[in-house]
Amino acid sequence: MTDSTLWLTNRSAYQREHNQCDHARFLEYHSGPYGYGIRLKAESVYLPTGIFFHKILEGVVKLAIEIGWKDFEASKYRADTRVIINGAVDRYYRLLDARGLRNMDLVEQEYTIAEQATLIEGLGWAWSMTLLPYLIKYFTPLSVEVEDVVVLGCSCGLPTGVGEPEDHATRGCNGIAWCSKADLITARDADGAAGWHEYKTGAEVFRKTFSERWDTNVQFASGILGAERRLQREITHIYVHGLQKGSRKSQYDDDKKDYSGPRRQNSILCYAYCKPADPPVLPLDDWRVKYQWYENDPHTGKRHMRRLGKGYEKVPIWEAEFFGRPGGWSNVEYWTAWLGPIRMNEEVCLLLGPYERPTQMLEEFVVEAAAEERRWQDRLWAVHDARTQAYDRLMAARPVFDESGSRISFEVVEVQPEVQKALRENFPKNWEGCRSYYGDVCEFLDPICLKRVGWDDPLGSLKYIHRRPHHQPEIDQMIARGLPVPTDPDAEEGIDDDGE
Repeated sequence: MTDSTLWLTNRSAYQREHNQCDHARFLEYHSGPYGYGIRLKAESVYLPTGIFFHKILEGVVKLAIEIGWKDFEASKYRADTRVIINGAVDRYYRLLDARGLRNMDLVEQEYTIAEQATLIEGLGWAWSMTLLPYLIKYFTPLSVEVEDVVVLGCSCGLPTGVGEPEDHATRGCNGIAWCSKADLITARDADGAAGWHEYKTGAEVFRKTFSERWDTNVQFASGILGAERRLQREITHIYVHGLQKGSRKSQYDDDKKDYSGPRRQNSILCYAYCKPADPPVLPLDDWRVKYQWYENDPHTGKRHMRRLGKGYEKVPIWEAEFFGRPGGWSNVEYWTAWLGPIRMNEEVCLLLGPYERPTQMLEEFVVEAAAEERRWQDRLWAVHDARTQAYDRLMAARPVFDESGSRISFEVVEVQPEVQKALRENFPKNWEGCRSYYGDVCEFLDPICLKRVGWDDPLGSLKYIHRRPHHQPEIDQMIARGLPVPTDPDAEEGIDDDGE
């Protein structure tokens, strides 16, 4: 997309505002000298977000299409599937290498890296073993990870969903160009109806609160319109593929008698329990999935908690020694195969839906989202005007003997009182949203919002970097405007998990 008057936005920016605060969205998506926002530069191990998992699923689905959709079985094409999964894990390692976070001789950090790489690989194998066969049996793919842009609130006279963004741009349209990317769109074999499939990882996807959140999720409302315009057919239903990561919590400290130990991923993909072999009584290691579990008494129907007996130790899957593991298989691949599809369906993979097409929500969303984005435009212009006033004032106050003609930096202008006043009036902070229910802290709280050391020059502090958009049309627009596209690995706007 060439530079135009179209206003590019997406679901992540929209939800950042509504789920947290206006100021957080401003900082992440609209601040900085380029106007495309800033992001936190990581200083610790990066925990996998959906971006690595999405890459696996995209690759496996495309592999299945290439080989023959209805004939594909991951178990028959393990070598090819392994290449895709290992590629995502390698991408995770490359990101850490780029940050200089590997080989730092920090035991806990190296442990966390191995744990999270195991989780990425395990989720990839789990989905390929369970939900992919279901897709192949009942659906036929129509598109995989295709970028869509639909213009809302058009000002050039074309109806919503009509014409390419370029058609609007050439007519001088200043409508709202909504960017989206469907994970997978399929045709249901039974009736040919088109359906949207969304991949979501979460701490507890089997909870009722996870399944109840999707019928009014703005991600589908914002994405369906663009996909329908491209495919020229209605999307009638939605499926959500839930993949359980498990919670990440502090472990029990035997010395302190409390949960203050290092944080670990509570996932059956990362850890197991083993009782070492003791021939002849126990000729081989005895592997178990959980230390404690619940089961129903067949006679009374009551639910009882069970625990493993003595001698079992918690073992990281990546460090395990599995007797009989085939050559070329990693520990994770062997462990997921040992668990099997049934166990995966019970504890890792969950298919939700079909949810009906949110027709009423779509009709209202078109109007509401366009109006909301227009308000953002107006507020950003108000800040722009304040910057102009501040710049002119600073230039006028320069001594007459200063003939250097040098520009006053953006950072100096941004901290001027008229600019700060405009920011407070137009992009207020929601102080209640600084910390999430799960204890995560907004990356802008300290130092920016609390105005501590470095707040007045976030990029100069080296704690923040320019945001790299996730959607290609935004990147194309940056290039058309002569702006450098960030290449720092931390800059990429990732695919969010469910936030648990």
